[in-house]
Amino acid sequence: MAKHYQKTSAVKGKSAPKSQKNSRKKKKSAARAVLIALLVVVFVLAAIIAGALLFGELPEENGAAGAVSESEASEAASSQPAGLQFPYLLEEQNIEIRSLLNASIANPDGGGEIVEDIAGLELKNTTGQFISHASFEAALSDGTTFHFEIHDLPADGTMLAFDVNNTVYDSRIPCDSLVCTDLQTASGDQLLSDSIAVSVEETTVTLTNTTDADLGPLTVICLCDFDGSYFGGTSYSYPVELIPAGESVTVEASACYLGSAAVVRIVPES
Repeated sequence: MAKHYQKTSAVKGKSAPKSQKNSRKKKKSAARAVLIALLVVVFVLAAIIAGALLFGELPEENGAAGAVSESEASEAASSQPAGLQFPYLLEEQNIEIRSLLNASIANPDGGGEIVEDIAGLELKNTTGQFISHASFEAALSDGTTFHFEIHDLPADGTMLAFDVNNTVYDSRIPCDSLVCTDLQTASGDQLLSDSIAVSVEETTVTLTNTTDADLGPLTVICLCDFDGSYFGGTSYSYPVELIPAGESVTVEASACYLGSAAVVRIVPES
């Protein structure tokens, strides 16, 4: 059975003292800088390896080795397993898989464990609907398998999810198959826009009741927004007991510290 990780915490009311806010901002900035540096190193190394594979063995134009014959080139090309080519469209679910990659991070989808070269799945929700949950299975030609779980992805949103079992991905091995094993969608306004106005500053979420009646209890669901893409397939839930008519409350979405909080769903509690 696929693992599922859901984190829940909440802070409501007045903002923290300025000294604490400054300390939190410095920690968030430092964490973001470390993550950006790690991702840059990963992608630079990937580019270097790809360049070496593509060009490292080509003979010099006027070298002693001479030119590679067409038959030798054809044989070499046929010996390379093709695998899936990305971007790859899951036609049945209409979800675009942009890439299968690896990264060295504290895995938000695997209990926060720090893993080197963990498998990551970059995808875009092209279903035209809100995805409340989806599971994905990928298999490499050597038998290695990956499992990804995503939650609360808005239509047209892009997400980078990570293997929930903290499985390492050797990007030199082709991916033979990738399927969506479960897809659950929701329709309608997920943000209750007719009743609530939302504003965000880093991880501090402000909810304003724009009606003449009290609202609550509610659950506010957030994703971590990292430069316009959602980082991690895990969403984070924060309960709000009451928003009085015409008033505002704040929620500290502390789990989204690597980027900024993005409110993707507000669910009224029955």
